[in-house]
Amino acid sequence: MLGLYGPIKAFLGVNAGSQNLMKKFLAGGYAGAIGALIGSPLVLIRTRMVANKGANKSYKQAIKDIYNEKGLIGFYQGFSAMIIRAFVLSGTQNAIYETCKVFVAKRFMLQGIPL
Repeated sequence: MLGLYGPIKAFLGVNAGSQNLMKKFLAGGYAGAIGALIGSPLVLIRTRMVANKGANKSYKQAIKDIYNEKGLIGFYQGFSAMIIRAFVLSGTQNAIYETCKVFVAKRFMLQGIPL
């Protein structure tokens, strides 16, 4: 959830130009974890549809199948692995990207599209 990175970063007290890599990592990680929380059921539905491609089941049927198997909690199968992956991946990507961007902007005095 790239849109949450900025607000979470501000909440953690990271100001513009700060080089606090750990707080940037945490902000990106939390944003990714929230994205995983929201996206996990959708990924599961998509995965079920792909796995049952030959059966020509619709997304509605995939939702019914998951619900009938385990109820609402069934939509979060595999969530523990997904949230860890999202936290580490988003945290790393956002923190490194922003740190490199600030470095290049200061070093080469670039702004806008050239940056």
